[in-house]
Amino acid sequence: MFIENLHHLQGSLFDPEKNLNNTLQVVLKNNWSKTFYEKIFRNINERDFRGLYHPVFGRANFPVNILVALEIIKEMFSLSDKQLYENYHFNYLYQKALGIDNINCYSFAIRTLYYFRERYCEYEKQTGINLFDQVFQDGRDKIIEELGLDTSTQRIDSVMMS
Repeated sequence: MFIENLHHLQGSLFDPEKNLNNTLQVVLKNNWSKTFYEKIFRNINERDFRGLYHPVFGRANFPVNILVALEIIKEMFSLSDKQLYENYHFNYLYQKALGIDNINCYSFAIRTLYYFRERYCEYEKQTGINLFDQVFQDGRDKIIEELGLDTSTQRIDSVMMS
């Protein structure tokens, strides 16, 4: 059964960041994790992935935005599944990038990643819809709009890569 994850939008009284001194808070604010959370994680539309789950029956899903973001982070840092899993659970920067202030509430078994990938691939095979394309298109469009980029022109000296 699909349930959207909105917990990251609500701050916590027990956020570990509040225990950091000012210097460390500045370092954390200038880290990749803050940018990832604001520009990528918050813009993942979980409702696009609703079709992977039964509308009424079954156990509630693990937060889809976390699973999708983990797949992006895995590719960003060229991590193995084991490295991704360990960093998710024991690296505060990863947790911060995913809007998690209490990892105990969002712990999962590594097979959750495998089941999610399996559902995703089966869905794409049945429908022909690549849900990750939608995630990247939405993110790209929001960044273009936010920065006010003109996409009608291209630099002549740019290298075109597919």
